[in-house]
Amino acid sequence: MHMPFHDVTKSGDVIAKVERSPTLERGWWIFPRGECEGERFAWPPEVDETSVWLRIGHAPYDLLAEGTLKSGEPFRAYRVEGTWQPLPPFPKKNQREQLDLRGTPSGELFMISFCPSSSLSIFRLVRGDAWEPIPILFYPNRCFPSDYTFVAGEEGELWLAIDFCIGHKHDIILYHARS
Repeated sequence: MHMPFHDVTKSGDVIAKVERSPTLERGWWIFPRGECEGERFAWPPEVDETSVWLRIGHAPYDLLAEGTLKSGEPFRAYRVEGTWQPLPPFPKKNQREQLDLRGTPSGELFMISFCPSSSLSIFRLVRGDAWEPIPILFYPNRCFPSDYTFVAGEEGELWLAIDFCIGHKHDIILYHARS
């Protein structure tokens, strides 16, 4: 069986994507802590299962899914009691944005967005139905970030480290805020 390890939930359940197996169907599976038997995730019929990627978050966004619908539109949802609840549409700035969802220990959900114009945006999900922008200031002469790390601490602290790498020179900016 070829099953790349993906992640482990806070309760110890294993989330894995099965590519090939003599006994398991291809797709995303959850194996409860200490169990050999797993459950294959069921997706809404309009979801392109091959595009889905999962991320572990924090309650109420314990498990986040990102991918596309068969129509090509984005699919982003969180799992509640075995069903996928869609997230509100993200603010659209550019079709080629790189998006990243992060749940915090305090139960908030953030979306980080990079677009080719070197702009970065962070949005917070407010009341479960709207994305509120969080301003991030940049120097206008920066190039497109080569890497970033976004961490949400236990006490509601947000940390964002952005690496602007040109050749072998790394120019890193660290942002810190309280949510």
